[in-house]
Amino acid sequence: MKLIFLKIMFLVSFITPSLAFSQDKKEGVTFYYNNLKIEKETKDFIINNIEPILLSEQKKGQSLNVNINIGHEFENYSYTDSNPNKCTININYKEKKPIILNSFYDDLFFIILHEMGHCVIGKEVFFSDDFPWLIEEGKSFNNLINHLTNIAVNNVECIDCLNKKFKVSPPKLVYLETFADLYAIYFMIEKNKSIHIVPLSKYRIDQFYNSPINTPYASFFAVPIFLKSSPHETKIIEEFAQKGLIEYLKYIKNNYNNLLKIEDGEQK
Repeated sequence: MKLIFLKIMFLVSFITPSLAFSQDKKEGVTFYYNNLKIEKETKDFIINNIEPILLSEQKKGQSLNVNINIGHEFENYSYTDSNPNKCTININYKEKKPIILNSFYDDLFFIILHEMGHCVIGKEVFFSDDFPWLIEEGKSFNNLINHLTNIAVNNVECIDCLNKKFKVSPPKLVYLETFADLYAIYFMIEKNKSIHIVPLSKYRIDQFYNSPINTPYASFFAVPIFLKSSPHETKIIEEFAQKGLIEYLKYIKNNYNNLLKIEDGEQK
């Protein structure tokens, strides 16, 4: 299984050179902007609202870079490349308009913190032979996770595509995306108790039901129970992300049993 997860790690990572021209370097975190106009328009918001969180959450010994690119030469696509020594967050907007939330700055806050979630828990998840469960119930799903992972790796349509075309989304990727959403939501609520996250929930629900078998975005399985709690540390957020993953796996098993050829008794 270790070789399979190493292969997935290659599939889900995508590295591009920075197109930034302006640099704002702080202790522990460096912000790059693709032009001075973008820096002027967003810098104060980032310094006051986002930078303190990144500094407090940054892993010891890991440098952190944030590339913020806004312009028609970019697509609305953000991603993170992370290793033990360095985490690079790439935020790309085609224009200065929100993608998910109602406000651009709420949207920017969410997306940067979502990507920071991938710095906190990233590719190292793929190195474990079994899923790193914090919930005992989850261990009974290891066979299903391995089965879905095999299907994902063996049926990827385009190994070099920016948006990987999975026949089935690898469950560990679903978990990482769920954790990243909950991580960002946690800090959004800490910043603004009255923040309106319904647009985010609707966005993720639409993503999922448009392509439920191969999208990794299934955090809505976890968000309702997460919002009823008061998580106060990363490990607690991990637990809720794993609860969401369990519900996701139950949904896939119940609705795609024939498609995935999961034989009776394989997943108990």
